[in-house]
Amino acid sequence: MSKYFTSNKIYTVQIQKRSNGGLGFLLRQRDEMPYLAVWEVIKDGSAEQCGQIKKGDIILKINKNDLTSISYEKGLEIIKSIKPDSFVELTFLQNNEENDKLNSFRNGFMSPLQKFRKKFINCTLETINQFKQDPLCEDNKSQVSLLDQSENHHNQQVTIEPSSSKNSIQIFQDGDDIRIKIDESLEIVTNRVNDKKIISLSPMCSRKSSESIVSKESLKGGDLGKENLKEITIDEKKPLVTSVKRDQLERLKSADSLDSKDQSVGKMKKKKGVKLKYLIDESTSIDLLHHKAYTKMDCNSDRCMGSILKPGKTVPSYERTLDEKISQAIDFINQFYASVKREGSKTHKERIDEVVGSIRRTGTYELKETELCFGARTAWRNAPRCIGRIQWSRLQVFDARYVTTTRGIFEAICNHLKYATNKGNIRSAITIFRQRIDQGHDFRIWNSQMISYAGYLMENNTVIGDRAQIELTQICIKLGWKPKYTDFDILPLVLQANGQDPELFEIPYELVLEVNIQHPFYEKFKDLNLKWYCVPGVSNSSLWKDKALIELNHAILYSFQKNNITITDHHSASESFMKHFQNENVLRGGCPGDWVWVVPPLSSHLSPIFHLEMLNYILKPSYEYQESAWKNHVWKQKNSSSNNNDNKRLKRRVYFSDIARAVKFSAKLMGKALAKRIKCTILYATETGKSERFAKTLSELFKHAFDARILCMKDYDVVDLENETLLLIVTSTFGNGDPPENGKEFKKILTDMQKERNLLKSEYPDSHPLTNVRFSVFALGNSSYPKFCAYGSFLDDILYKIGAERVFELGLGDELCGQEESFRKWSIGAFKSAIETFCIDADNSFLDTISNNDSGWTPQTIRLTIDETKKFDICESLNKLHGRKIYPCKLTTKRNLQAKNSGRVTLLVEINTSGYSSELEYKPGDHVGVFASNRKNLVDAILEKISNAPPPDQIIKVEVLKEKSSIFGPAKQWVVDDRYASFSLRQAFTNLLDITSPLTQDMLKYLSSQASSDADREKLEKLSNDHIAYEKWKLNGNPNLAEVLEEFSSLKPNASLLITKLPKLQPRFYSISSSPKLTDDINITVGVIEYTPQGKSTHYGVCSKWLDDINSGEMVPMFVREAVNFHMPEDKTCPIVMVCSGTGLAPFRSFWQERKIDKEMNPNPSGVNGVGWGKMILYFGCRQKNVDDIYRTEIEQLVKENVISEFYPAYSREPNQKKTYVQDLMRNDGESIFDLIYNKQGHFYVCGDVRMAADVTQALEDELVRHSNGMLKLDDVKNYLILMKENVRFHEDIFGNNSFNSFSK
Repeated sequence: MSKYFTSNKIYTVQIQKRSNGGLGFLLRQRDEMPYLAVWEVIKDGSAEQCGQIKKGDIILKINKNDLTSISYEKGLEIIKSIKPDSFVELTFLQNNEENDKLNSFRNGFMSPLQKFRKKFINCTLETINQFKQDPLCEDNKSQVSLLDQSENHHNQQVTIEPSSSKNSIQIFQDGDDIRIKIDESLEIVTNRVNDKKIISLSPMCSRKSSESIVSKESLKGGDLGKENLKEITIDEKKPLVTSVKRDQLERLKSADSLDSKDQSVGKMKKKKGVKLKYLIDESTSIDLLHHKAYTKMDCNSDRCMGSILKPGKTVPSYERTLDEKISQAIDFINQFYASVKREGSKTHKERIDEVVGSIRRTGTYELKETELCFGARTAWRNAPRCIGRIQWSRLQVFDARYVTTTRGIFEAICNHLKYATNKGNIRSAITIFRQRIDQGHDFRIWNSQMISYAGYLMENNTVIGDRAQIELTQICIKLGWKPKYTDFDILPLVLQANGQDPELFEIPYELVLEVNIQHPFYEKFKDLNLKWYCVPGVSNSSLWKDKALIELNHAILYSFQKNNITITDHHSASESFMKHFQNENVLRGGCPGDWVWVVPPLSSHLSPIFHLEMLNYILKPSYEYQESAWKNHVWKQKNSSSNNNDNKRLKRRVYFSDIARAVKFSAKLMGKALAKRIKCTILYATETGKSERFAKTLSELFKHAFDARILCMKDYDVVDLENETLLLIVTSTFGNGDPPENGKEFKKILTDMQKERNLLKSEYPDSHPLTNVRFSVFALGNSSYPKFCAYGSFLDDILYKIGAERVFELGLGDELCGQEESFRKWSIGAFKSAIETFCIDADNSFLDTISNNDSGWTPQTIRLTIDETKKFDICESLNKLHGRKIYPCKLTTKRNLQAKNSGRVTLLVEINTSGYSSELEYKPGDHVGVFASNRKNLVDAILEKISNAPPPDQIIKVEVLKEKSSIFGPAKQWVVDDRYASFSLRQAFTNLLDITSPLTQDMLKYLSSQASSDADREKLEKLSNDHIAYEKWKLNGNPNLAEVLEEFSSLKPNASLLITKLPKLQPRFYSISSSPKLTDDINITVGVIEYTPQGKSTHYGVCSKWLDDINSGEMVPMFVREAVNFHMPEDKTCPIVMVCSGTGLAPFRSFWQERKIDKEMNPNPSGVNGVGWGKMILYFGCRQKNVDDIYRTEIEQLVKENVISEFYPAYSREPNQKKTYVQDLMRNDGESIFDLIYNKQGHFYVCGDVRMAADVTQALEDELVRHSNGMLKLDDVKNYLILMKENVRFHEDIFGNNSFNSFSK
C-alpha cells in the first residue's frame, strides 16, 4: 500500500489459505467502500494464529488485487479463487465497526501493532524453550535475534511479510531496513536502528506476558567470524544463535557502555496508560501519549499548582546543557520526518548529523522552513491550556527570521495584523522572528499582545484603561510616548532587536479593527462606551456579578456578529475541543489538557469538557512563557540628568518625523513588505515545453507581489507540499488523460494522500493534510481528445478533496482555440484573487506584465558570438536542451507495409541500439521518443531571411548581458547562456528548434518589431493582440516559420531572437512494435503524414517524413519512455482483448511477439483463472484488406500457432461491402467480451485515434450492460470501467486525429 498510509492503522500480513477453514475468518458486507470486513475470526484458524486480524478489520487488498473499490460479490470471487495451501498477502485496515468510534474511544486506541510489540517483546525464556520443543520446529532449534532499540523509538513503520526461513527467527539488514524473520508466518521490517539499548526478541507463538531478561555481559565484544554469526548466552544451558550482518552489528558496540552498576540483567518494562473517564456516558480512554512528556509538572503530593498562570521558571533556554539540546533537537527532527513519512531515510540521517554538528559547533542550529512550520503547528497542538487546538493544522506560519531591525519587526507585525484580521474574518497566524542565541542579543516584542489598551495608574490609585497593561504603559511613557489618558488608548509596539534598547512604533490606525459593544435588547448599553479589538479575540477581563457577566457576554457576541467579525462562544469552543480530544486519542493515543484552564468560567457545568477527565503534561515542541522583557533587559544608555532611579533609563526621544513615518505606513508599503514573506510556488508539467513557458510568464507576474519560485513537478520535494502557502500549477495532458512524463510521480503522491484521507475520515473527519494551502490550476489540452485537460482537472479536484483551498477557479486552455488568451485571463484572475486573499495591495501596473513578453528580448541584452573551441554534437546538445539522456542509435532497415496501390506509406522501422541496450531497456507497450531533423528547404528559407547573423555553418554560443556584483559595485557582464551547447545556425534550425508549428502570439509580437513595412508591422501587432483574428489566421493552413517570413516579406528577424524565442523541437513518440525477448533492435510502426493546406505548399510530419527520407546506417537520436499503464498483465491466465485501427496496431505487435516467446518457455502458467494461458483476442480496423491490412501475414501465422486466439478484422472501405468498424465487431461478440472482461478479470486494450477510442469505449459499455442480465446498469458499468482503470485493467494509448499533433503512431 502507499507509503502515505498511516503506519499504525494499516497492516500487511502473510497467511495461508487452508483446505479446511480457508483464511480463518468470515466476511460481511459494509455499507460503504471498501465493502469487505471481517465478521468473525475462526478459532485456531490461520487468521487467529497470525495474531493480527481482528473482528471488524476492513480488507483492502489480497495479493495484488485492490479490493477498496470493487463490489462485495467481486471481492468474494477473488478470495474464493485463491488456491488452498497457498500463502496470501493480505492488507487490512484496523477498524472495529461493532462499536464504531465510541468503542475505539473507550478502549484506549491500542493498535494491533502496539499489542503485537508488547506480546512479542515480553515473551519469557520458558516460552522460547516451549517453542524450541514444538514438534513443528525443525531440528528443535530456534534462532533468536537482537534488535537495536531505544526508549524514544516510538514511530517504527512495520509491515509483516512471509519469511523464507522455516520455524526460525532471524534478523538481517536490507539497505536501510532491519528485517526480522519469524518462521513461515511473518516478518517484521523496521526502518530505523538506534544506538543504545539491546533487547531480545522471542517467538510470536506465546500468549503469555512477562519480563524478558537478557544478560548484558552476553552482548559485549567478540568477533563475528567468517559466517557473521555471534553466539550469545541468555540461559547457560540453552544458548541461542543470532544471524546478523556484520555492518549492522557495528551499532551494537554501544553495549559496552551499559551501566556498570547493573551488569546482571536488563529489563523491558511495559508502559501503562492512564484511564480517563467521560462522566456523562461513562466512556473511557487510555492516555499513552504522556510517556513522551518532557517537563515534570510542578505539582507534588503536597500541593497542586494547576491554576497558577506561570508556574516555576520561564523558558529555561539559557541553562540547557549541550546533551539536552542535542537530545531535544534529535527528537524534534525525528518527529518531523515521521510526519512526512520519511523516518529512517538517508535525508533524515543526514539531517540529524547536520543538526548535531551545528549544535556542537555553535550551540544552536537553523530550522528549515518546513521544519519551522511543523514545529509551530505541533506546538499549538501540544498546548494543554488551549481550547481551540482543533485548528492547529490550519495555522498560517510566516517566517520572519530574516528580519534584523526593529523597523523590520514592525513591518512584519503590520503584515501579520492585516492578514489575521482579514476584514473581520479572523485567521489563525503566527509570525516567527530570529531565534534566541544568548540573552544579550534577543529579538523581543515587549507587548504581551500586539494590540492592547493602555492602563494608567492615577494618583488617587484609580485605574483608567486596562489594569493588566499598567507596567507596559509606564515604560512607553518613559520611552517618549504621549498618553491621552482615555479608556481605550492603543498602546504602541515596543520592539527590541539584537539586544539593543527598545523602540516605539505606533500601530497604523487602519490595522486596528475595533468593535463597539452594544446589546440587542438594552439600548442604553451602548452608553457605557465599551469597545474591544478583534485581534486577538481573547482577553483576561474579570466581572464579579453573574448577571452582568451574562449580559456582557451576550452583548459581546451580538456586537461582533453584527459587525461580521469572527468570534466563538465558549460552548462551541468546548464542543470543538471534545472533537479534538477524540481525534487526538485516535491518532496519537492521548491529548494533554489543563482542565483548570480549558473549562470555560461561564456556565462551565453546561459544557461537555467540564465532565471530561484530562491529563496535563508538557510535550515538545511547545510554546513557553517568557519573563517580561523589561525585567531582565540591560539598558545600553543611561539618563544622567535625573536623580530618580526609576528614570535613569534613557527616555528615547521620538521625533515627529519618526511618528509620521509610522502613521503614514501605507497599504502599498505593507504590500511590498509582505511580498518578501508570502511564498508562491509555481509547478509545471509538460511534454512540449508550452506549460513551462506559461509558468515562467506567470512567475514574472507573481514576483511583483509574492516570493515566487518555479519548479518542474519531477524536481519538487513533496515534503514541502503541506507547508505551501500559495501553489499555482500549469500543466498539460498527455494522450487521453495521462499526466506528462514529469508529472506522473506527483499524481501518484496526491492519489496516495487522498487514499489515506479517505481511510481516516470516518474517524478523523477534520484531518486535511493541505489545510493551509491555497491553490489554482491552469490546464492545457486539445479539445479533440475526449478527456480534454484531464490531468489539470484531476489536480484541481484532488487538491480540493484533500483539504487545499482554491484561490481561483480552474483555467482551461485549448490549443485549437484561444489558449494564450485563456491563460492571460486566468493569470490575471488568479493574481487578483491571491493578493486579495493575502491582503496585499498592488496597483494595476502589475497586471500589464502578463501581456508583456516574459523576460524580454533586445539585441542589446542577447547576442551570438563565435565559439572556435567547440564542435557540435547533436546528442549532447539535445541532452542539455531537454534535460534528459538521448542516445545515438542507427537505422537498420525500413519497409513500407502498405500495398503499392495504397497511395499512403506506413513504415516498419528497425533501429539498432547496439551499445545502449541496457540504457534503452523496455517492455512491450512502451514508447520511444525520436528526435528528427527539420526539412532542408525550410531551414534554407529561414537562413536567407535572418539578419545580424554569423555565417550559417560557424559554431557559435549564446551570451546574455547580466548585472553582477563586484568590489567596485554592480557591473554588467556578458555570460554564456548555459541552456544551450555550442552550435551553428544551420544545426540549430535543423535539429534544435521547432520551425514547423504555428507561431504563438508572443512570437508574432516580437516579429512585429523586426518588420520594416508599416503594413506588415500593423498586421503582426493585430494578430499578436486579437486572439480571434489570430485563431482564424492560424487555422488557415497552419503556417510555419518559413511561410510567415514569406507572407510578411519585410521581415528580417534578428538571429538571436529566433534562437532564444522559438520553441524547442520536441521528440515524436511511437509505440514500440517489438519484444526485447525476440530482437535486440527496437522496431516502430510509422504512418508517414503528408497533407496540403488550401493555397499552401505540402506539409509533412516532421519525424515520419524524416524517417522515410534517411538511409540505413544514419543516426536516430532517441530514448525510451515507459508506458506504465499499457503493459501486459503479470497474471498470464488473464484474457487480453486488443482493439485498434491503423498504426494503433503497433504496440500489439510487441504483445504477440512477447506472448509467443513466453508460451514456448512456460506452457502452463497458473493464476487467478486456474492453469493455462488466457486468450489473446485482436480486433483490428483498416480501410481495405488487400491495401492497408498491415502485418496481416504475420497475424494469420500466429492465429494458426494459437498465439493469437481470435482475430477479427474490420474494413471500412472494402469494395462492395458495408462499412464495418471495430466497434461493430465488438457488438457482434458482446457475450464473449462480457465473460472475458467481467467474469475472468480480463484486460482491455485500445489504441488509436481519439474518435475511434471513444466509439470503442461506448460499445464496451453497451455490451457489458446488455449481457449482464439486468445486474448492471449503465452507471454501474461506467463505474466499473473507472475501477478497471484504477486497477490497471483498462488500458488506453490514444493520440489526436489532427495532422499536426506531436504524438504520432
